[in-house]
Amino acid sequence: MIHKKLLDTDPTTGTQTWHYYDDSTDETHIETVQDLEPLKEFNKFLQNNGDYSQKGIKNEMWHYAKIPVVKQMEFKSKFGFDVYESLKDPEKRKKFFRWLNDPDNRYLKVTGGYHGG
Repeated sequence: MIHKKLLDTDPTTGTQTWHYYDDSTDETHIETVQDLEPLKEFNKFLQNNGDYSQKGIKNEMWHYAKIPVVKQMEFKSKFGFDVYESLKDPEKRKKFFRWLNDPDNRYLKVTGGYHGG
């Protein structure tokens, strides 16, 4: 039998951390989940607002993406380094922008523009 218990809810990010324990295998798992729908809707709104992106570029501060905690964790698990480390190293930066510009992750971007890293 699998037992599921909510360990924590972060009111700022909306993430929930769950503990799972499987009696039959004596295995335990921790899962962090987050509802991404509000983020997707907000990012889509900004993607469709070309003025928002242009003002940012003009002011030398282009807001390119809004990446929730669960996607940052997924990225670190997949590539072995976090999104912030990728900003410091050219090779890591290329991997980060390839991941971010992938069609499956387009909803994380707040612009229709393209940055290759």
